[in-house]
Amino acid sequence: MGQFNLRITSIVFILVTVSDAAIVFKDSKDGPFVTEEVHKRLLEIPYKQILNSLKLTNEDLQHAVNFASGSIKKMHRMEENLHSADIGVKAGTPTKGIYIVNSPNNISISRAKDALIVNKATGYLISANRFKHNLPSNSWSQIFSGVDFKSLPIGESCNQINKFCNWKKRISPYRTSDGSCNNDKHGSRGESNTVYKRTLPADYLDGVSQFRRSVTKKQLPSARTISNFLIKNKNETAYDLTAVVGQWWQFIEQDLSQTAASVAVSTGKEIECCDEGYKLSPRYEHSFCAPIQISEDDSFYSQQYLNCMPYIRSLPGLRHECTFGPREQVNQATHYLDGSQIYGSTEDHLNNLRSFKNGKLKGFMYNNTEFLQLSKEPINDCQFNSNDEKCFISGDSRVNFHPYMTVLHLLWHREHNRIAEELSKINPDWDDETLFQETRRIVVAQMQHITYDEYLPIILGKKKSEQIANDNDYNKDIDPRVSNSFATAALRSLNSLVDDNVILYDEERKAESVLDLENHFNKPEVILQKNMFDKLLRSLSTQLCQKQDDNYANDIKNQLYFNGVFGLDVLSLDIQRGRDHGLRSYFHYKNLCRPKDKKYENFEDVMTQKASNSIKNIYAHSNDVDLIVGGLLEKPDEDAQIGPTFSCIISDQMYRTKVGDKYFYKNRNQPKPFTPKKVKEIEKTSLARVICDNSDNIQMMQPNAFKHISQKNNLINCNDLPKMDLLKWIV
Repeated sequence: MGQFNLRITSIVFILVTVSDAAIVFKDSKDGPFVTEEVHKRLLEIPYKQILNSLKLTNEDLQHAVNFASGSIKKMHRMEENLHSADIGVKAGTPTKGIYIVNSPNNISISRAKDALIVNKATGYLISANRFKHNLPSNSWSQIFSGVDFKSLPIGESCNQINKFCNWKKRISPYRTSDGSCNNDKHGSRGESNTVYKRTLPADYLDGVSQFRRSVTKKQLPSARTISNFLIKNKNETAYDLTAVVGQWWQFIEQDLSQTAASVAVSTGKEIECCDEGYKLSPRYEHSFCAPIQISEDDSFYSQQYLNCMPYIRSLPGLRHECTFGPREQVNQATHYLDGSQIYGSTEDHLNNLRSFKNGKLKGFMYNNTEFLQLSKEPINDCQFNSNDEKCFISGDSRVNFHPYMTVLHLLWHREHNRIAEELSKINPDWDDETLFQETRRIVVAQMQHITYDEYLPIILGKKKSEQIANDNDYNKDIDPRVSNSFATAALRSLNSLVDDNVILYDEERKAESVLDLENHFNKPEVILQKNMFDKLLRSLSTQLCQKQDDNYANDIKNQLYFNGVFGLDVLSLDIQRGRDHGLRSYFHYKNLCRPKDKKYENFEDVMTQKASNSIKNIYAHSNDVDLIVGGLLEKPDEDAQIGPTFSCIISDQMYRTKVGDKYFYKNRNQPKPFTPKKVKEIEKTSLARVICDNSDNIQMMQPNAFKHISQKNNLINCNDLPKMDLLKWIV
């Protein structure tokens, strides 16, 4: 992988019996990621020999599947009892907020049923065979990952995740809507509704799905206890970065990943895991629930005597190899940077967004101004109690998450329609399909350019971003799939950049008023107010963002999805999700990325002594630390916003996202490459120019919208900003 320390594409998994943990080595001349000084006398487990010694037959495997299917039927009865007791998610509640953001689609729900059976069958196989060899559960799980079920009746489900792409699709000049057929060798690689990639093997207590425990064998501290102990609410702004730095990453997150919350197996209904902030009786708690315990002395929730924060386990998915093994989680977005948050991740979703007239997307006109298409079910798509409210739809269910996010969706919706309009004028013979696809190609290229050339240098620093930028050659052997550690931890840590308040500015950049985030989660109607779109765009490009540190805004730490009574803690949910997804501890990822570091116990090579000591005081062992917690507490690299471990994970992902994408705009070997002249025009794009071109009446903007207004980045007339010349697209 170029010059990076982390070469994910060359990793082989070798499990060892050290502290019941899986250790990973790198298959290269540079030696192991985990050094001999740390783990001596490693014992490689002979997978094939053990697997062969079990002498498993198809009858044995089918018996395990039958047992698992019986367990699922018992779950149906439990769900009927919950329905009879009226235990379910109510409109407008914080749990409804979770489901809006992590909304499962019908494809993922359908596949999850088979995935559950495979997971439970894996557990059965481990229980039936573990007495034959003295191995830890995670080792058994990896062994059964080498056993496929394609020859069993349940193997028919493999056809859904191993798509065949004919010659016509392989040479198509345009991306598919679901990301399939991007890779000629693996048709479903990067497709929506397929599972995340593992950077390190999963870590579950039972090897399959149970949350990991401390090295001491005790339960890990509550996610909320960790959040309260380590994370504060101090207002520390970045000295020269605007609010859009934090929001662009959330916008790109929606493009690359969407994790879905599980629903009832028998009915598909949403699951409630707490009773308005209080624990449910055990008989009313669904097996997909993993509620977060709130202590009696909680600094915030104790005021309301709350003791339960809802968490619903993520929807499982089938492994690409169609094998048994540990629980994997579904990514409902495509694994490519392809604008799926604007265009959707399935053909049906895309068609619902298109007008099929002049290549444009559907919109909603209000006071002679274009907005996003309105939802027909605001009570489901937003956090409202009735369908009389205004709620929007776009390519991703998180479009209404908060006003900034709605604004970014609308900005790019307008950019698509603006470009389609211009192309229709210069190419009047183009039909709707050609106009739409050519416009989509340009818009995706613009987003890729802004992300890699304007944004990543801020997040990763100049050196690492240049390493990624220097490699533009497509490599069909690079796996572009989004890693679980990237989507579930590294990306989520950037919530630290978010502020409580949205400051609204006039054209002279004078503050006019303030919006509180807590009152606008999944409630986007404010954007319809007169001049509000421009005010929010100016806020994004003027207000300073918070520093990337151990401080979180109160509105996302205590009031997320606030319903007038109480809200949730985004970091607690993220910590719990990391455990749900079987992410290994921070210790393993740190050593994977920095194999030569010596201070393994204290982490003082990458953290302040204060942060290292705080970790010691909350976790029983250094190998217990949750990945998102350790990464969040690291000191940022030079001229970057994040520390070395998350920089490593993000760099690796963004490299693979680029080089593993056949349709990346700089790839000269795609079926219909952009000409050098067109690439040059695309690279004139800036977020500042996109804002100018699509605002209602913004006249002035600084050249770099991610950087604060200064002498070097002063406000100039929008007409003076470089602009893409679409005349280069005349046919």
